[in-house]
Amino acid sequence: YVKCDRAVLHVNLSVCLILAYVVFLLGVHRTDSEVGCKVVAALLHFLFLVVFFTMLCEGIEVFKSVTFVFTSDSIIRQLLLISYGESAFLWQCWLSVDDGLIWAFVAPALLVIVINLIILIRVLRIMQHSNLMMVKTAQQRTKSVVRTICVLSPLLGITWVFGVLSVSKDTVVFQYLFAIFNSLQ
Repeated sequence: YVKCDRAVLHVNLSVCLILAYVVFLLGVHRTDSEVGCKVVAALLHFLFLVVFFTMLCEGIEVFKSVTFVFTSDSIIRQLLLISYGESAFLWQCWLSVDDGLIWAFVAPALLVIVINLIILIRVLRIMQHSNLMMVKTAQQRTKSVVRTICVLSPLLGITWVFGVLSVSKDTVVFQYLFAIFNSLQ
């Protein structure tokens, strides 16, 4: 019953996030077995990469819908291919800071965050120059921009910046901000 591209992407994002959180909760204290630990790490790596690339596809879809308003061409197959294909391509054992494998996850995640931040800025600029926004007061335009940022930031994964900033135990504030903002996703 889900037919529009944005809804399909939301469902894929939600399912992958749920699966990743379930795998994390079930496997976080199962580090006794080396094989089990690697399986959990590999599943988490793949699922979170799919999450990030799906957020990138969400950004592409938002940009497409704002930029090309009157086209109804569906690009969902290409977007899902990006989400799952790139994730499978980059899938390997992860999060070891010592040997640098953490960058197999952090680099694509940061790339997606930067691209989606650029998309968010472009979408906001397009919105600000639309005829609908021109007739609004400055206060109404500001309120609209803040609302758009609040809605799109979690959806596009921009709130994951706090996750990147929370890798140290000394940055507890960023860990809390990351947990709060990503619960909105």
